[in-house]
Amino acid sequence: MADIVRLVPEDFDELSAAPEPKSSLKRIRDHHHLIARLVAEGRRSTDIAAEVGLSISRVSILKSDPAFQQLVEMYRANINQLRDAAFASTEAKMAFFYNEGWDYWIDRLLEDPDNIPPDTFFKILDHIGDRIGYAKTTKSVNLNMAAKAESLAEIVAARRKRADEKLLEPPPTGEK
Repeated sequence: MADIVRLVPEDFDELSAAPEPKSSLKRIRDHHHLIARLVAEGRRSTDIAAEVGLSISRVSILKSDPAFQQLVEMYRANINQLRDAAFASTEAKMAFFYNEGWDYWIDRLLEDPDNIPPDTFFKILDHIGDRIGYAKTTKSVNLNMAAKAESLAEIVAARRKRADEKLLEPPPTGEK
């Protein structure tokens, strides 16, 4: 007669634990990294499939692969660092372009102010005004000033004088 063995709760743990599925990937290639990064960014399978040229079912199969899931988790953990690096690079390029643009207009203003069209000049001044908190100019003011002034240098001098006068005005007290 066979011996009867009493089961303990730990025995059931072994029965309920499914064996870990094996990875079908023999080697993780560059396109796996691209797909894993897109998955980590939260892109949909249909969009990923269209972007990388695979079928939607292949992308789904990859998403269920254990080795691929580990790769996705690695990218998820680093996604903020990748975004920060991309943002910093873009910001540096934009700052360079912005500064080069200002240098160009400053050189042009200093070398040949009379050959800067008034509309262009006022757009530049409006941009500076936005940065430092002055109100925008209007087309009628631009045209009136341009008609009265003999050169852009005089326009600049007139604007500086008005700005200086504004700075010297006492602040409003709030009383009427």
